[in-house]
Amino acid sequence: MASESGLEDGIGIAQNDPGEARASSSGSAGSTDERRTVSSTGTATLFFKIDKPSSFVWKNAKGKPFLAQGRGISIASSRGRGEAKLPPGRYSVFVSGAAWTVAVHGRHTQRSR
Repeated sequence: MASESGLEDGIGIAQNDPGEARASSSGSAGSTDERRTVSSTGTATLFFKIDKPSSFVWKNAKGKPFLAQGRGISIASSRGRGEAKLPPGRYSVFVSGAAWTVAVHGRHTQRSR
């Protein structure tokens, strides 16, 4: 069942080479921004489902190549960070980088100013 923010229960990860994957989540029911985060080195495939428009935010060692490929995501960069908007759906995303972190934010309500 989806949480209040539109994210499913988390991000699944399949490690493709030796690396130490760490996954975490934060946010609270009814909040406007719940985050699912995975950090690792090397390559991995991430699996997640979102039911509201969300953001795929990434960080990697600056100057080092970062790659993320999957449905609606095509990133090849050495900038050190970036963001892609995602429509609702199921995702399988191949990720490769030096020391990277990927966060999926479910945002569906505007915050008051």
